[in-house]
Amino acid sequence: MKQAVVKCDICGGYYVAQMAADGSPVFCCSNTPRCSSTKSVCEFVLAYIRQYGINVYRWGAHCWNCCEITPIYTYRLIRDLAWVSPFFNSFPEVMLGTLPSVDAFFIEHFDSVKGVGKAGRAVNTCIYCGAQQGQVFRINDHALFLKQQRARHANFCMGNIVYPDTAWIENDIKAIFDCS
Repeated sequence: MKQAVVKCDICGGYYVAQMAADGSPVFCCSNTPRCSSTKSVCEFVLAYIRQYGINVYRWGAHCWNCCEITPIYTYRLIRDLAWVSPFFNSFPEVMLGTLPSVDAFFIEHFDSVKGVGKAGRAVNTCIYCGAQQGQVFRINDHALFLKQQRARHANFCMGNIVYPDTAWIENDIKAIFDCS
């Protein structure tokens, strides 16, 4: 799989994670010092989403209630960002039920994803019996799932949500990455 990069807005280089003088993370152009372009973590994430979108992952899992194999949908923003920069390995995963703006897309486009509770948090439901597949679907064997994901990344990724304008997700990203 080709290494993904977020291209520099000014010179066409790519951004790499650095520590600013004050100890805060910042993404600097790979052509520093010729190019002085930088991005905050939030700006980098939004640039990544504009460039690559948010991947949609799908696999089948046995429903806990009826034992039929039902589709499970999610996004894994941190895992995808970690393919670009190991800096993101220190963040908790962002998946279905985390970003209300992306969850709304999943609820609208996938019949087995429903909004529940007052907040309308997205959850996977069984297409056969309607049982919720967990408050936020949890993978029983994370190590096995990650091993399969690394080995057959394309088999789990069914496409992506691409939006050149990220205004719809900006507040969610700022909340996740604690940006003001």
